[in-house]
Amino acid sequence: MPTVVDVTSYGAIMDGVTDGYAAITNALASSAKVVIPNGGLYVSQPVVVPAGKEVCGLASNHGPNTGFSSYIIGANGLNEVVVVDGGGGNLPVTVRGLGITRKPGPIPPGSKGLVLRRGDHVLIEDVQSHHHGKALQLEAQVRLNISRFCSFDVSEEHVNILGGIEPTFDNCRFGRNGVAGAQPTSYFRITGSPDTLRVKDCTFADNSGLVNHGFLFDNYSGPNGIFMLTNNHIEQMNHLLVTYHNVTVQRVILTGNSINIPGCLIAGADDPNWDFREFIMSGNNIGDVGMQCFPYVNGAVSGNNFAGSVTVQGGMIAFGSNTVQGDLNISGQFSRGRFGFNAVGGQINFCSPCGDFFVSP
Repeated sequence: MPTVVDVTSYGAIMDGVTDGYAAITNALASSAKVVIPNGGLYVSQPVVVPAGKEVCGLASNHGPNTGFSSYIIGANGLNEVVVVDGGGGNLPVTVRGLGITRKPGPIPPGSKGLVLRRGDHVLIEDVQSHHHGKALQLEAQVRLNISRFCSFDVSEEHVNILGGIEPTFDNCRFGRNGVAGAQPTSYFRITGSPDTLRVKDCTFADNSGLVNHGFLFDNYSGPNGIFMLTNNHIEQMNHLLVTYHNVTVQRVILTGNSINIPGCLIAGADDPNWDFREFIMSGNNIGDVGMQCFPYVNGAVSGNNFAGSVTVQGGMIAFGSNTVQGDLNISGQFSRGRFGFNAVGGQINFCSPCGDFFVSP
């Protein structure tokens, strides 16, 4: 069995028109690594990448319309274009250097570009996914690392997380939307319960208009889950963290991010029972975009720069050593609130707070 094969050796024609589904399926069956050369490989059925296989294109970097010369192009009506299904085995699965798109036309509701279904060691690197309902979907039994992934022109959400084992997104870009009459509802929609979700050194910037939600937790029950946002550039979304339907997260950590959004850092929409059991926010730079609200949270907010005003609405919170260039408003029911050593450019306003809270200079 050859170690590396070119898909054209199995009859694929890289013209974006001739069906190459049989060619790539046969190539994957016969070799550990399949190379997709320059051009577009049209497929009429979803490409399934099994355990122990690598599909590799020729991309050199990532970003909308840059660095990609190798594409898998699905039929417009496909629900899924590329599926990683490692079968729960220990062999790695890799997809790298590849664009994943579909034929022009209306985007089918619920359609996905890349689906990560099963696999113990999955690596996604230098992959671009666009013109889908969802650019990327993570399912239950996947342990993975995603590096330099880029998505744009989606009609629902950039990433849909139904599960996963410690997924990490590193140096990814989520951006431009050029789908007529469609605007993504969220960058990430999280309905499964990954143990730890890490998002670091990524850029979120849809210059076609506001995405309503950054990270939407929908019926998420992760009592042992940890959600980490580190060193990201975040803009062009309404709210950052949004909860629906009885959300529980053990720990939420925001560190070193640049955030410039018009809405709230935390918004509990239709969810009076949401629970971030520990909320840690430090070293972030929050742009001058109006009022930032902290609803009832437990944790620490320290060493951040807020260019606008801040409202803290109860909880067990230590709010200290922050720079607030606008007003600091303190309200709500506190089980334990500590406010100290903050530099406040405006006024400190007490709006009927109650419970155990203390304010020092």
